[in-house]
Amino acid sequence: MAAVCRVYRGKMGVRKVAAPILIGAVHLVDGYFYMEVCGRLSIRLKTKIRMATVVLMVFYIAALAYVCFFSERYGRTVSDTYHYNLQPFREISRFLTYRETIGFRGFVINLFGNIVVFMPWGFMVPVIRKKAYKFWYTAVSTFLLSLCIETIQLVTRVGSFDVDDLILNTLGGIAGFIVYFIVNTVRRHMFGKGNL
Repeated sequence: MAAVCRVYRGKMGVRKVAAPILIGAVHLVDGYFYMEVCGRLSIRLKTKIRMATVVLMVFYIAALAYVCFFSERYGRTVSDTYHYNLQPFREISRFLTYRETIGFRGFVINLFGNIVVFMPWGFMVPVIRKKAYKFWYTAVSTFLLSLCIETIQLVTRVGSFDVDDLILNTLGGIAGFIVYFIVNTVRRHMFGKGNL
């Protein structure tokens, strides 16, 4: 995602955009385990957790849309030309090669920022949708979301279409799913069967 690749140049910084989402996710997981201590989750309680996750998802999508399409601080201005990269690992290789020139902070944000920003999606999708706890569902939905963002950035010329962003974003969604899978597996082991 081109927006994330340039986010370190903004005055707000990644932390101020991502912090509320991450804090909300931590509270969601914490509350989830707290309620399990009091007994197995009832259907009504599971519904409340899903609704809370939906609210978090709305804020997450709004923040993502802002960074990708509207924020001038993150370089979201209309270009005169179309920018794209269709060669896999080209930009990733470039950041690895010129990491000393870019600096440690820029290097980490450019490579890992595109992964971390999609982790909430990978975690929340299987919580919201009962049948989405399959690995392939989260991976495909993450890829499609990233593809949609990249395509809109290309068509509107507020960013670039980068196949490396698709790769990193999808890895981020998969990483988020792995966190969900671990949390859900521990919960099922400790408090009983059944996915959230």
